[in-house]
Order: sequence, then structure tokens, then C-alpha cells
Amino acid sequence: MQKTRDAIEDHTNRFLKEHANEKATGIVYTIPVVVHVVYKSTTQNISDAQIQSQIDVLNNDFRLLNPDHTGTPALFAGLKSDAEINFCLAKQDPSGATSTGITRTSTATTSFSTNDAVKKTSTGGKDPWNTAKYLNIWVCSLSGGVLGYAQFPGGPSATDGVVITYTGFGTTGTATAPFNKGRTATHEVGHWLNLIHIWGDDGTGCSGTDNVADTPNQADENYGCPAYPTASCSNTSDMYMNYMDYTDDACMFMFSAGQVSRMRALFTTGGSRVGLLTSVGCNPVGATCNVPASLSAGSITQTSATLGWGAVSGATSYNVQLFTSGGSLISTNSSTTNSYPASGLSAGTSYLFSVQTVCATGSSAYSAQAGFTTSATATCGVPSGLASSAITTTTATLNWGAVSGAVTYNLQLFTSGGTLINTYSVASNSTGFTGLTAGTTYLFSVQTVCSASSSAYSSQASFTTSSGTVTYCASKGNSQADEWIDRVSLNGMVRTSASDAGYINTGSSASVTAGTAYSLGYSAGFSSTAYTEYWRVYIDWNQNGVFTDAGEQMVSRSSSSASNLSTTITVPATAKNGTTRMRVSMKYGAYGTSCETFTYGEVEDYNVVVIGGVARQSEGVTAANVESEATNSQFTVYPNPANTKIYLSQTEVALGAGTKIMMVDAQGRTWVNQTLTAPANELEKAEVNVENLPNGLYNLIITTGTGTVTKKLLVLHP
Repeated sequence: MQKTRDAIEDHTNRFLKEHANEKATGIVYTIPVVVHVVYKSTTQNISDAQIQSQIDVLNNDFRLLNPDHTGTPALFAGLKSDAEINFCLAKQDPSGATSTGITRTSTATTSFSTNDAVKKTSTGGKDPWNTAKYLNIWVCSLSGGVLGYAQFPGGPSATDGVVITYTGFGTTGTATAPFNKGRTATHEVGHWLNLIHIWGDDGTGCSGTDNVADTPNQADENYGCPAYPTASCSNTSDMYMNYMDYTDDACMFMFSAGQVSRMRALFTTGGSRVGLLTSVGCNPVGATCNVPASLSAGSITQTSATLGWGAVSGATSYNVQLFTSGGSLISTNSSTTNSYPASGLSAGTSYLFSVQTVCATGSSAYSAQAGFTTSATATCGVPSGLASSAITTTTATLNWGAVSGAVTYNLQLFTSGGTLINTYSVASNSTGFTGLTAGTTYLFSVQTVCSASSSAYSSQASFTTSSGTVTYCASKGNSQADEWIDRVSLNGMVRTSASDAGYINTGSSASVTAGTAYSLGYSAGFSSTAYTEYWRVYIDWNQNGVFTDAGEQMVSRSSSSASNLSTTITVPATAKNGTTRMRVSMKYGAYGTSCETFTYGEVEDYNVVVIGGVARQSEGVTAANVESEATNSQFTVYPNPANTKIYLSQTEVALGAGTKIMMVDAQGRTWVNQTLTAPANELEKAEVNVENLPNGLYNLIITTGTGTVTKKLLVLHP
């Protein structure tokens, strides 16, 4: 048994190295389930409806469709994951006969223990169906207060499966609070799919492990419904809402990405549960899902190929497995059509692939393998995937998919009417532009330059600079008769108030520094009864006018306290300098969104001034390809630090009429903006007066006819 478990763990670890914390693969595994009801009394003989309610819970929990997953604290919200595993009550039994997926066995046994007697007909229970093709779940009366137990992968086939007490199964009938939401089965099926208790079963030693990297080290199990945060083993909080803890059903509602990877490893080639994928248990008797035929490969390049096969009647999707020429599995991919674009291949290399049909009634076996070989001849491909990002009033970053064999790229920038502005040589598949016009649409196209040839130019893509005006969506509470926001504080800014009619832009400001942590305070005022209020606080760190970007939701918690609450927030190092918006939303009854009008509660907006973050581009900088920054290494400025003046000599940069010199501080404010007027041969050196500039670090920006270069300059007055 130990050797088998070690082998399963080795297989899991190999899978995790290749698919660490993998999310949303598109491949959904469906597991046929048979529920064996073993009863002594009519009460224990639970109904079909109660059984179906449990199957529904399993499907919601393992697909992250359970509505209560939104209660996951922000600390763990990014880890909750869809396991892409479904469950169905078997439509046929191992002999091929029609079935409801439910067996019922009357027993003389009053209650069963964890000795597996319920799994054997000879000891008053029910023998399992083929455990390689079905998940067997026994529902009975369990003694000793046990809610359920499960067998890990690799155990004896005769006892493989899950046992649940009849009062902890499903959500209706005999299911009894606080174990009446079906989470006992979710927990035990997690064990059956190779998940260990989240605290590592080490007592309280903080030395155990559940073999999952993204679950925090936890001292021991939690019971009931803990309050966030509940900390142990020097963590910020236990992940007590995880299905593999011991909390009440209503207080567990997530699997982590690492746990999902452990479970999915069982269904890959060599995995101990892989036989379930070829089970026909979910297929109605007589239903067929044909194996794909006529496999072929086309549009073959050095790094890609289009894999195709004949369409299968009744197919909802297809699974495509890609192998090395030696038969080692590289990846499994999903396609909704009868073709798949394989990419990231190696030049001049042979591959194999096989295809499985997925139907509404089940899945076929995989087809015989077909082979293809990528091209060994170098080509210079046309760039694709043109996109734009980091768009402001005057700047934008343009990028595209890297092309194999590319030495450089040529980028053409056009007006919206198609007039060529300029052509730039770019060293990588991304470049930035400055000096653009606010609220203006531009077009661009890219050409690949290879060592021996160049591609055609790509199709044009467009982008539009922002207008410079940021408008935020409306949000408001309609009634403040019972509750309102009465205090908000941040880094020395404190505002107290009575009701502000549901919404107010307070105009109050707090200054923060990028990369620094602060305590954000907030509290509710109540007219009489203290109700549970749901708080969310957002800060628009990138100043794009929305609060929905990653990392902009700073608080998500509920409380019925009228006392001051606090949350530690950290200003992202990438936050944009300057004034931005903070929105504080307090809603009764459920969490609100950043743009919602709701019945009870209040919304307040504040100004947050960021310093030390990403400086905004200065107005008036001539549009120039950022690759010209390469000349920066030839440019020096002296003295540095400077007190009264700085100097540039003609030998270091081509100083001539029209050369622009700017100095911009860390907050994006321009302190120097001057243009040289004398011809180059009359300038032995240029000088800039910094005597009246405040002490601090500046960007010195020199724009000439050949490009733009920058230097960091420290102004330091004694």
C-alpha cells in the first residue's frame, strides 16, 4: 500500500511541475456515481430527491458554481479554482443494464463503523460496482458521531469509495444542520481524489503538510464558522473556508488552485483514476459517442500545425492529446470544432496526436494516433496578435506576438485616415510611444525582419488615446434610516459624518507612497439596531476611471460592529502618481459592486494622492520610438547631484536648434521645459538652471532630431 501511495505521489509531483496551479484547462472530467443506500429504518432510506441534491452540490462545488464562494476573503480570493470535474448518477450499471445510479439495501445492522462492513453484502452492506469505472458512495447510519470517511487513491479496489451518514448527505430530507449543505460529501470526495486535510494531520505542530503549496501552514482543524482572520503557525489566516477543513457546511466553499492540480493529476496518463474517463456509466443504454476518424495535420510551420479530424455527429467538443514521437504525453487540449491549432512546437520535430469525442451522453475512447513533422525550413512570419496597452492621453504601449527567427521588427504608425506618420525599427515585440495627442485614434502595422528576409506588413490595428477626463460610475445607497458611514481614515486623513444622503464625493484627501502599507479605517453609524454591513473599498491605482482592475479592491468584509474597523492595505509599487479616487461602499444584506445603487447603506468617495509610483508622461515630449533610448549610454550630465546649474556638451549629444530639454519630478510635474534656438556649431555646451528647483530626484529628458534620451538627476541644495 505504501509503495502504491508513493507511486501516486511521484506521478502527482511530476504533473505539478508541468501544470503548477493550472486553471481553466477547458477539459472537464465527468465521473459516474452510484449511490448505495443501506438502511434499517424507512427514515434511513433517503429519497431520490435527496440523492440528486447531493449530486447537484458536488457539481457546483467542484466547478466553482456554488454561490457562496463569493464569501472567500480577499487574501484567498485569487486562489479559489474550478476543478473542472462533474458528477452524474450512472445511467447504466457495469453489466450494461439501464440504471438510476441508486441501489437500495435493507440491513439488520443498526449502524456501521469505519471498518468497511457497509461495503460488503456479506456483512450487511452492499458490494461496490466496478471501482475503476464508478465512484461508489454508501449512505447509511454511521456510529460514533462520524459524518463520513473515504479511501484515498491506491487502496484496495473492493473497498474504494466514500461513506456518508444519512443525516449529512444532500440538502433535503434527513440532512440535519449544520451539516445540511452537502459539504461532507464534497470533503470526502476530495479525499477520494487525493486531497489531504488542510492542516496536514500533525496535531498542532505546524510541521505537517497537505502537499499543496498555496494553502497556508495551519496548526489544526477549525470547527463551526470562524471569523476572518483566524491565524495560526505565523500565517495571516487559516484557509478555514476550504472544503478540506472541518468547519460547518455553510462556512466552507472553495478548493485552491494547488488542490485542483492534485486532483486532476489522477486523470492523466498513468494516473490512478484515469480509468474513469473511459467509463460509459454516464451514457444511457444504447447511446453512442463515436471515436474521431480521418486525423490529419495541415498548415505546418516550424512551430505550429493545424490538427484536424472528421466531425462526429452529436459531439459537443473534442479532447486532443499531443505526444512526442516516442509516445510521451505533452498536453491535453479542448476544442469545440473538429480542428485544433497546435503551437509552441519545435522545428523539424515529429509529433503524434490522438482525439476523443465528448458528447452530451458521455465521451468516446481516444482515436488511434496520427503523426506529423514540423518544418525545418526557416520562414519569416507576419506578426499577429497586435494589441495596445498602458494608454494615457499622450502615451501608449504597442505589442504583438513574437515571431520565431525575428531579428528586429519595423513598425509603421498612421493617422486614423491612413496617413503614414513614421516608420520605426524595434528590437523586441513591444514598444512604447510618447507625445501622442489626447483623444486621438491611431493605426499601426508591423513587419518581421529576419536574418535573410522580411515578412509582409501585418493587418493594421488601432488604438485611441484617452481624452484626459476620468469619469467614475455612480454608486449610492437609497436609504440611511438605519445605517450610514460615519468615519473613514487613512494616513492622517480622518473624516467623521452623519448620513450624507446615500452618496457624497467628500473631497477629503490622503497622501500615500507607492509600495508602502497603511491602516485603512472605517466604521458604521446606526440609528438603533446594529445590522450586519458588507464593506468594500476600492482604489483606482492606475487612474483609468474604473475599480475593476486587478488589485483595486482593497477591502471585502462584513461586520455588525459600530466600532472602528481597520484593514491593512499596501499601495502597489506600480500605482500611478497623482490624485486618484477611493470609493468606500457599505451595503446592508450582501456585498455590493463598485457601480451599484442599492437599498440600504451609503457610498463615499475620497481623493488619494500617490507619490513615489509610476510617473505620468510629461506633456509636449516629441513622439519618439523608445528604442532610441539605447543612445542613453552615450549621454552624461554634470554635475550630479546639482546645486545651481547642469551642463551638456556638444560632443556628448547633438545639440542644435529645436532640441528640447525637460525636467520632470517623481509626481509627473514638469519644472523645466525649454527649447534651444542657436545652431549646433554655436553651442559648445548647453546649460540648464536648477537653482530654483526643490531638492529631489528628477527625470532629465532630452529630445533631439534623432530621438529621446533620459537621465536621472538629483538636485540637492546645501
